[in-house]
Amino acid sequence: MLDMAFGQDRDRTLTPALAVFVVPLSSERTAIFFDTGPATLGLGDRLTATLDGEPLGGPVALTRLGLETGGQRHLLIVAYPSARLCAGALSISAGHVVIARIDPLALQSPLVDAMALVAGLDETGGLRLLRLLLTTGASLFGKGEVGEFGALAEQLVERLGVHVPLAERSPVGRDGAVLTWELPAEMALPRLEAVTLWTGARTRRLRDIATCEEVSGGRRFLHIFLDRPLPQSGELVAIGTTLLRLGVSSSPAAQPLSSWLARRNAATRMAARAFVDRLAAERTEVAILRAEIDCPAEAAPTARAVHLSRQGDGLLYLVSIDDPRGLLAGFRIEAEDTQADLRCDALVWHDRLGPVAAGYVPWSGPASGPATVAPVYRSGRIGPRQPASFDATNEICPEAFRSLPESAAADVLAAALPGVMRGRPDWRCRVAEFGSAKARPSVSVVIAASEPREHLHALLAAIVTEPGATQAEIVLYHPDGAQTSSVLATADALSAIHRVGLRVVSVASGAMPSECLRAALRVARADRAVILGQGILPTRRGWLSAWRRRAGASRASFSEIGEGGHVAALGGASLAAMRSSKASLPSVLADLHAVPAARAGRAGSDGFAVFSDDLPDPLQRAVEGRALATLRETSHD
Repeated sequence: MLDMAFGQDRDRTLTPALAVFVVPLSSERTAIFFDTGPATLGLGDRLTATLDGEPLGGPVALTRLGLETGGQRHLLIVAYPSARLCAGALSISAGHVVIARIDPLALQSPLVDAMALVAGLDETGGLRLLRLLLTTGASLFGKGEVGEFGALAEQLVERLGVHVPLAERSPVGRDGAVLTWELPAEMALPRLEAVTLWTGARTRRLRDIATCEEVSGGRRFLHIFLDRPLPQSGELVAIGTTLLRLGVSSSPAAQPLSSWLARRNAATRMAARAFVDRLAAERTEVAILRAEIDCPAEAAPTARAVHLSRQGDGLLYLVSIDDPRGLLAGFRIEAEDTQADLRCDALVWHDRLGPVAAGYVPWSGPASGPATVAPVYRSGRIGPRQPASFDATNEICPEAFRSLPESAAADVLAAALPGVMRGRPDWRCRVAEFGSAKARPSVSVVIAASEPREHLHALLAAIVTEPGATQAEIVLYHPDGAQTSSVLATADALSAIHRVGLRVVSVASGAMPSECLRAALRVARADRAVILGQGILPTRRGWLSAWRRRAGASRASFSEIGEGGHVAALGGASLAAMRSSKASLPSVLADLHAVPAARAGRAGSDGFAVFSDDLPDPLQRAVEGRALATLRETSHD
């Protein structure tokens, strides 16, 4: 049974009974209303509704709405079809007196459209009706079909709502957000009672939504703390003393929560912190954000460029990372309109700088001029940008890299070296021959002529005493320059002493060590080549024939960086072999460095054998290894 209190005056009666109007809201929901003027505002007792003499049961919603005339509209929303109500004898009584009724025998139907329910309402009445439609009514009658519910709500929202565009948005984890709207200057702070998501004619009440109003510097703000994904369309309708239409579809760019907090007053910061704490207990990414917010300014992480240089199509970088609290996911390098976002989860220790990130990445930006480096927090926030600049010296191994662990430096520099080499010219070279060189040698022994004369003397002695040495060709290579005459004189003398033919390749000035080696390999005549690394002096007889066999019978053919290639290494007087097929060069170098001296194996058949020992300079090992991996092709007659 439905009842509604009308006051305390029990003696007043209405004659004749007031007309009742029926508004079908959906197939199963109907609004019933009648109006009273100012003279009947004191009408007493509770109202009861009956249909054909029986109490009107089921879910109901009831309220009184103010009219522009000063009277009241008494509204009941019931779970009955409108046809059933119109066909029966519906009476609404105050005590034992019928106040309003529907006469089923009347000529005029009580049925009216939904707009009649809205007509004549004052602003307070309209707000109250909208609150009923979007909150109490929807909860009582379930989701069901929208019907006229949506049309009525839409009419009231259009008529009463104040549109406020979204001013700020700060993500909180993956799904949460803090949304801020700046209210019109003339508007008092609304006392919000409910927030609903409004998309066209459909609404959905957002429960357990925290809100906060703020007055700061003469400006008024409304903040909503949303723990669910921000809708992609529609708007939020906030119902209170004022109806606010809060736009969300044209959202401004997201800004870090820490920046948002810095502009808020103490009460708002406290409300925001309570919201973050609640989500942090349930969501890992919000716990990460909370750790960032809790970090004092003096402990904020930094990323500072130590070295930036454009090498070919890539960027060689070394960035110092100071992040004692583990707040960073990486860092961003920017120059002009190009940026590279890099992770810092594989830091290495630098003797002077501490933790650093070093690497080589694709880069289409400038090779000179100003740049910036900024830390990137795990929350996604970009920290303060620090100025940086490009190093234009184009060194193979900048000084800062020499303080890295050997393996880390070799990996990075090996990756960067092809970028340095790409686009460089094929350097011109001069070939001088001493003694009687073999026209069709079976193996070419390639040696850097930069070795001291005494070492070259001992090395040639070790070669000429080897079985099969008469079929070997010895190729010395060096960069052309002030030492060329001395190198040629040494080669002439050693050729005479050891009675062996020598070919000296003088590569044009400006060539890098790896380019000199490539030039020497192009000059070599044999189908097989043994490259002797720096400081190597074989001590076991038979090494040359063994390595000639291991070099293989096929011609050497190396494709681009990291593609193919079989590299064999010999440390000291012991044999060791390593195969690298379609592997990246950093792993090749690491394997070369880690091969135990006593381990034996079978070399590949690509035509090269590297006779090398552990080199103290990671650059030199990277250069020699990369020279093999980037060698496109060596052709032999």
